[in-house]
Amino acid sequence: MITVYFNAKAIKIRKSLTLVELLRDNGYVDGCFAVAVNRSFVSRNDVVNALLNEGDCVDVVTPMQGG
Repeated sequence: MITVYFNAKAIKIRKSLTLVELLRDNGYVDGCFAVAVNRSFVSRNDVVNALLNEGDCVDVVTPMQGG
């Protein structure tokens, strides 16, 4: 098990978990959102193959409406 930070919350995950699996496990399957790992945005194509490492910070950003 390793520790990563998902939306600023420390969580334990298995070592070989991919970014897409982490997103799916947390309800981010479809929709309009962007993902950054260690403050670098990850393209939709790269999310599938991205492996997470100890201490990685994963942030999910969703658009907001307002005025």
